Order: sequence, then structure tokens, then C-alpha cells
Amino acid sequence: MEKPLTFYWFVIIFGVALILSMTVIKFHDHPYDIRDVEGLLLKNKIADCIAPSGRLNSKVLNKTKTGFNQTFFDNFLKECNLNLSADDRESYNWDEEIQYYFEVVFRDMNEKEIYKFEKGNAGIKGLCLDNEKKFALLPGCFKSFFYTISKDKENRYFIDILTSVRKTEKNAKLK
Repeated sequence: MEKPLTFYWFVIIFGVALILSMTVIKFHDHPYDIRDVEGLLLKNKIADCIAPSGRLNSKVLNKTKTGFNQTFFDNFLKECNLNLSADDRESYNWDEEIQYYFEVVFRDMNEKEIYKFEKGNAGIKGLCLDNEKKFALLPGCFKSFFYTISKDKENRYFIDILTSVRKTEKNAKLK
């Protein structure tokens, strides 16, 4: 009586193990798409550099506080400890092409653009403008804005930030 039960017991265990293995393989067959997270982290890092604690960074304005400090924005990546080169670029042949892009626009209280700068691969921006389409091969694009004032409370700005992370070879899978 025990021999047939033992056989069925092994069949059941083998079946459960097979189903579990197939589920794990199917789940891990698709890459994690973390472009959203990377884009939001980039946006937050930029916002924290421009306006830490909600007040405009003193390096943003020039010494007379009548305009923007071009040197700060020319060295923005270094000033804010940002690195736009991908860490796994050898695996995906990204040596030539930067996978990140961001644009920062300063506006006055009438929402008139007064200063704008951008860094990264500007070719990604065109793909962000067509945000109605939801394709897996489009970059992850995020637009946000916030309000800030200068430390002396004389200047007030709306700041728009557009961030984009391409990395489609790593995060998007063709079916």
C-alpha cells in the first residue's frame, strides 16, 4: 500500500516544483523598468541642488542678484554631484550616447520664462513631447514644477524641471 502512495507523493512534489520554477522563470524573464524611479530621483536631486530646503541656492544668482550665475550652470553637474553617464554602458553599447536629459526653466510670477538651461542628450526631449503615446520604447519623461524664493526673500520663481531617462535597451523588452 505504501509504494503507490510514495510514487504519487513524488509526482506531486515534482509537479509543485515544476510549477514554482516556471513561475519564477516567467517572472524574471521581464526586466524591471526603473526609468520612472531614475527620472524622479534625478528631478529631486536637481530640485534639492537649486533650492535646498525650499530656498534658492545662493550660487544660482550672480553677485548683484540681478541675473543668473552662468558659471554655476556651466558647472551644474559638478556643483550638484550629478553624473549623467550610465553605469552599465559597456553592456548596452552606450559609450556614444548619454541616456539622461534634463531641462530647468525659471519663470517669474507672471510665468514668463526668464532663464533656461539643459544638460544631457537633447535628442531624448523630442520623444518626451509626444507624451500621449504609451510605448515601451519611449524614454521615461517627467515634468514637474515648484515655487521658491531667494534667501533674501526679494526674488520669487516658478521652476519647471523636465527629466528624461532613455535606457530602452535595458528596461523595455520587445515581444
